[in-house]
Amino acid sequence: MQRDGTNQNQRLVRALHPSYVSVDEREIDDLLMYAREFAKLIRYHNSSNERDGDWSLFIENDISTLVSI
Repeated sequence: MQRDGTNQNQRLVRALHPSYVSVDEREIDDLLMYAREFAKLIRYHNSSNERDGDWSLFIENDISTLVSI
């Protein structure tokens, strides 16, 4: 007997397909902005091992970050 019903392969929910969602859906611009904000929290120490600001100038002066703004 042959049936024309739906088989299990036809019942696959699209949301369960691996390509439906990315693990990290952020774009490169989002990641660069995150790095920019995170750099403000990281202390920079000069060659005398003294605290001398943070890493934000390194990120803000990077061409990649400037383009993403």
